[in-house]
Amino acid sequence: MEKLWSEGRHVLDHWRALQTIKLTRHFSLWTDPELQKLQPGYRLRAYKNSKCRGRRKKCATLFATYNGVDTGILQSQIESLGLFVDIVWLGDQLSNYVHQKVKAGKAIMFFNWHPNVLVATGLFTRINFPETHAQHKDAPVDCDFPVNQLTKVLWGPIKSGAPDAYHIISKMSFTDLEYDQLLAMASSSSFSSNSHSSHVPLTNPHLRSSLPSSARRSITRNLEDVACKWIQDNPSRWERWLPQSLKEKPKIYLGGLFPLTGKSWAEMGLVKAAELALDMVNEDPDILPSYRLEMIVNDTQCKHDTAMGQFIAFQRRQPPITGILGPGCSEAAERIASLSQHFHLLMVSYGAQKLDMSDRSKYPYFFNIGPPAHLYKQVYPALFEKLGWQVIGAVTQSSPQLPEYHLPLVDKHDLTSGGRFQPLVLRHKVLNISETADVSKTLKEFKEQKVRVIIADVSSNVARQIMCEAFKQQMTGSKGYVWFLPSWYPEDWQNVDYYNSEPSLQEIANSPHFVRENVPCTTEQVEQAYEGHFVLTQNTLAASETVVAGGITVKKFQNMYAKRCSEANVHESLFASFVYDAIWVFANALDVELQQNKAALETLGTQANARALQRVMGNLSFSGVSGWIRFQGENSNRFLDLTIKQVFTNETRLVGQYKPIVAVGKGHSHPLLQLDTERIRWLSPVGAILDELNAEDGECFLESIKDLLGVSCTLASVIILALVFFSVLVIAVILLFSLKYRCDTKVKKLKATHERMKELGLLSEEYSHLLTVDDWEISLDNIVLNRELGEGAFGEKHY
Repeated sequence: MEKLWSEGRHVLDHWRALQTIKLTRHFSLWTDPELQKLQPGYRLRAYKNSKCRGRRKKCATLFATYNGVDTGILQSQIESLGLFVDIVWLGDQLSNYVHQKVKAGKAIMFFNWHPNVLVATGLFTRINFPETHAQHKDAPVDCDFPVNQLTKVLWGPIKSGAPDAYHIISKMSFTDLEYDQLLAMASSSSFSSNSHSSHVPLTNPHLRSSLPSSARRSITRNLEDVACKWIQDNPSRWERWLPQSLKEKPKIYLGGLFPLTGKSWAEMGLVKAAELALDMVNEDPDILPSYRLEMIVNDTQCKHDTAMGQFIAFQRRQPPITGILGPGCSEAAERIASLSQHFHLLMVSYGAQKLDMSDRSKYPYFFNIGPPAHLYKQVYPALFEKLGWQVIGAVTQSSPQLPEYHLPLVDKHDLTSGGRFQPLVLRHKVLNISETADVSKTLKEFKEQKVRVIIADVSSNVARQIMCEAFKQQMTGSKGYVWFLPSWYPEDWQNVDYYNSEPSLQEIANSPHFVRENVPCTTEQVEQAYEGHFVLTQNTLAASETVVAGGITVKKFQNMYAKRCSEANVHESLFASFVYDAIWVFANALDVELQQNKAALETLGTQANARALQRVMGNLSFSGVSGWIRFQGENSNRFLDLTIKQVFTNETRLVGQYKPIVAVGKGHSHPLLQLDTERIRWLSPVGAILDELNAEDGECFLESIKDLLGVSCTLASVIILALVFFSVLVIAVILLFSLKYRCDTKVKKLKATHERMKELGLLSEEYSHLLTVDDWEISLDNIVLNRELGEGAFGEKHY
């Protein structure tokens, strides 16, 4: 040791170096003036080695924190190994003093644990002592201290209450080198950025508590920065600690309500559009990059009670859902929209069209991708005026589940309320869907009332019955009738032969509620009946080359969607674009909200969270498959253009377009109907269909009675005449019976008088002369009865 020091000034990291007086004197700070200032009277409390008596300046000074921390083992080691070392205890000032000496370029020796902030700086060398042996493991007086294993202590309920956190903590581990790196980073960051904490050990709670609050906050921030940097630089280390459930991105769930089965409206293709949108969202690195958007799909069967049950099921699940996609059926959407505001849950529908659902005060969390129902109420009167039609028939079902595409026309006040349009005469009939006979009776009444233009707002199965009956009663386009049908029917809805046949096993599996129909017509006859009918439909697709959400064109969306539907063996849906855009409305709104408030998902179900998401959603503006997505201010709807089409078996003609908003000047706009009558092909030999009744002739003077009885005006008149005749007959019979009764009463009285006269003998021959008229008596034929005075013992008295 002495030779190495003499020749090269090298100090070996070995305990025997402390037995060489020539070396130890370089570590002597016994007489350091700064030490006296830092710890006055330190010599009285220090451990003074007896071997160093008279030569303290030649013995190394070992600095430690507190006397007793080592339970006296440190002194025993010095004595048993014969080391020239004194001990000075500095308490909380150890770290500060060591850094001062290092900064001054002085050699210093101290006792501390490892890992430690001081040791982690890499400026010091650990002195090796004899290896620990079994006899002295508990009291290593002549050997090194044993290595102690760090133990993690957790609060018991964490294991059951937060299993993911328990898994991470139990798997977490660091090597000695990693401990040193972390501590060095923390020490360097804190010391370089905070002058108050210079030379302060970050792990010492006593010194940290004595610092100003600003310094403590700074240290805390620095420690968080160090931890964050280590996480960023060492993903391969901490990813092994994660449970399988956390190795994937956190999931955000939407609740999807779709009419997958049922009689009124069933479209499996809607789900395929939603799945396509979800895949595109999750592949987009700029939208919800730290999350994965998923959807829980439930079947509503287009029934409001079923949809309500599925909505309640969403509220019970964990983790909770962030929003509701759907439902598409108006009645179900209205009820859930009313309830969702109490759960502070946003809804985006792809098809519901109730008239009042755009009322933000009534349905604050409801948004609709499709056009509002009142657009149809505006376009029909304008269309009928251009074509000169005044007498209109409307057929609806007594089923609340149907989307309200043409239902605004059922409101006679809205349809006939003059305004800038001519008044219309509406013949409205409501079909009972459980009674097929209603169809025949309704069409017969329309025919009797000479109604030529008929709007049918019915489900596709009822439409097949109506078209069959129209064929039988010759109420087709070729016979001068015009039909308006909904645009949301499936492509093969008129295939009566298919719907009359037994369903296959695959069809039963896809739609358990499939019911075989019994329409008494062939497909060819139904097609002949609906040939040339009109539909009003919203523009569901933007231009084919338009780039939309997800970075694809509309044409590519159509190809991708068609492929998914083909692989799943389901029909494509007209509302697929609306479903796709609705998913993107949620994705964009959540992305903006999470950027503004990273804890937004932790406050689901609160009014503040719902209001914030509502504001974001109301301000969205992006290119969607169905067109530009932008909600109209306080209104929950979009304003989309409507198209008027004439449908034939082998072609579909675009004959008109309705634009709800057309700018005509600064701050002014009005709707515009464009109709190309030359493109309309009339099947009737007489050409364009004209009303056979004008508004005045068409009025029924028994309108209220007709509506009450639910019959035609002619039949109502017949019923009223029959009732009048029956009433007159009843009154006549009553009068005859009354006269007969009075006559019978008088006869009875005369018989009684006759019998009395017999009893008195007045009718015998002896008194017969009394019953003849005397000369002085007046003949009864010459008597005029003026008034009856009364009745006495001998009969009535008159004058």
